[in-house]
Amino acid sequence: MPDTINIEPNLPHDLADIGYGETSRSTMIVDLGAIRSNYRKLQALAPRSSCGAVVKADAYGLGAGRIAPFLADLGCTHFFVADVEEGIAIRSVVPSSAKIYVLHVVMPGMEPAAEQHDLLPILNSRQQLDAWLRHCRRRNRALPAGIHVDTGLPRLGFPMDELQALAEKETGLSELTTALFMSQLACAEWKNEVSRQQLRRFRKLTHLFPKAILSLSNSAGLFAGRQFHFDLIRLGGGIFWLFHIRSPLLQAVASRQSANADHSMP
Repeated sequence: MPDTINIEPNLPHDLADIGYGETSRSTMIVDLGAIRSNYRKLQALAPRSSCGAVVKADAYGLGAGRIAPFLADLGCTHFFVADVEEGIAIRSVVPSSAKIYVLHVVMPGMEPAAEQHDLLPILNSRQQLDAWLRHCRRRNRALPAGIHVDTGLPRLGFPMDELQALAEKETGLSELTTALFMSQLACAEWKNEVSRQQLRRFRKLTHLFPKAILSLSNSAGLFAGRQFHFDLIRLGGGIFWLFHIRSPLLQAVASRQSANADHSMP
């Protein structure tokens, strides 16, 4: 019998009270064996890197409370969530040594909760940096965080010139313990000029964070080549829904991409 999760519908009270759930009901079955297979095969494509798991939005609706500890048992030690509330929920089910990164800012007033539950905020702007540093000063200690730089996907992240300017000042980045330095590829699955330009931009800034974990690629970025892998891959859709790596065609593509990759490491 495969190891699965059965997810029942969560009906609003007004529908549940009239018995709607008794006559119209659906159940989603999540195959943990498929998740295990995907995680291990993706991990094999990046043998010199760690593979973290993006479990935001309740692991894309599949049940983070069950999936996160399942992945932890497979050796996953890095988890990415959307906000502090999700981070607190994950912290209660994974080992205390696991690192949990909050991708979409720690809202004002939530800094103590993030510290209490050992969550690492990913800082995307000067405003977010200043807010986290104010909390650190109140606590009289340097608390770790991550820095996200925009190298070509202007959705989140510090502009490159702003980050470089901050690094030259005596205050700001110098006060921060940077645990993770990351960016996001715009066309992650293709080793094209856009991706290569982002790679060059990211490499140009890595010297600013000599002790940080470096992360550029998501699931699709694995197929762009090993020079894109750095220290940590952020696996999300590749584990859960983008593909299930039992397809002979996808296995052939993965094998070809890996064989043709530039094996020089950043």
